[in-house]
Formats: sequence, C-alpha cells, structure tokens
Amino acid sequence: MKKISLLCLLLGASVCAGAVEPAKLYKKGDFEGALAEYRKMSEQNPYVLYNTANCYYKLGKRGLATLYYLKAFKILPRNSDIRQNLSFVLMQTGQSLVPKDMPQIVHIVYFFFSIYEIKAISYLLFWTLAAMLSLIFLKKSFKKPFLKPLIYLFFLLLIFVAWGISRSASFIENAGVVTENSASLLSGPGDNFKVYSELPEGYLVELTGEEADDFLEAGIPQKQIKGWIKKSEIRKI
Repeated sequence: MKKISLLCLLLGASVCAGAVEPAKLYKKGDFEGALAEYRKMSEQNPYVLYNTANCYYKLGKRGLATLYYLKAFKILPRNSDIRQNLSFVLMQTGQSLVPKDMPQIVHIVYFFFSIYEIKAISYLLFWTLAAMLSLIFLKKSFKKPFLKPLIYLFFLLLIFVAWGISRSASFIENAGVVTENSASLLSGPGDNFKVYSELPEGYLVELTGEEADDFLEAGIPQKQIKGWIKKSEIRKI
C-alpha cells in the first residue's frame, strides 16, 4: 500500500513538473518551446487551451490564438481571464464578444455555465424528478412532502432545457475562425463566385453546417450576410 501511495505521489509530482515547465519557457520568451509543451497536453483542460492561445498570440498568429481562446471559453466561460483575452483579440478584427444590444452582465450570466455543464445539470434534474415520482408512486405518503420540491424541480428543468437549446444554437457554439492572413467570403462554393467580403485573420463567422467540395457555408450575423469560405482558410471551433 505504501509503495502504491509513493508511486502516486511520484506520478503527481511528474505531472506538476511537466505543467510548470512550459510556464517557465513562456516567461523566458521562448513561446515556440512553451507552445510545443502545451500542445502535448490535454485539450480538455481549459487552462492548457488558454495558455496555448497566449503562445499563439505572442507568435503573431492571431487566428489560432482566437481559436484556442474560444475553445477554452466553451469549456470555462465564466473565467474572467479567458473572457478578457477573447474579447481583446476579437476587438482587433472589429468584432465584439458581447452583442451591442445585450448588457454585459446578461451575457456573463448567459455564458456562466458551459453547454456541457448545462446538459449535465439537466440530466441530473430529470433523473431526480424521475426518482421522486417513483417514490411517490410506490408510497403515497411521500406525495405531500415531495409536491412542492417536484414543482420547483420541474420548472428548473424547463429553464435548463430551454437554456441548453438556446446555447446550442448560439453563434459561439457554431463558430469558425479565419486562421489564414485573410479569407474571402464568396457568393457561392467556388473561386469564380463574387467576393462579398474580405475577412481578416482571427475573424469569427457562424458555420451553418453546409459543405460543398472544398468550401464551407458561413454567415456574419452582424452584417446579415451569408456566403462560402475555403476550408483551408478557416477552422471550426
């Protein structure tokens, strides 16, 4: 047992040491080295994604920086550092994280939970309701003490389900980022079509899910236009 505990401690120490190393490289200005280390780590960790984005930004790759800030934001949207840096890079392309017609506090509340957390809470509420209803069905005496909590839980479940549906359809959840120096938004899926707009590196577009050959259909909600962009010029979040 002691050997197992010691092994766990050693493994934990090695993981911590590995996590500290890229931070040291970053502080020394070795952004390439720090990036190489961060890219070896799990992309399920929002802090790894955030630090990866910082490295890309320092290396002048604004598109990839925006991509990784957004990935971090989707996992941990309530983190103020992630939100601030994402807002900063979007401002450089003339965009804003918070829509003009939405108060910032409303946007913060709306994106307080990640879509994964909203789904997890919805499932938890659903199965809690199911368990309570089963208990009432099995034993009638539970009906009176469980009635009010059931009503509250039911309305809370409706709120989270509606919240999840709204978030799944939101711009952030379906975004793509221009990762090349620029990208052309075309009227159709081909180089011979009319150019609607030239988009700078780091620009966010809303992907519709439609594809045609080497092109993806994308929209710019704030300009109310839709077109096609080469797959090689854009990355899905």
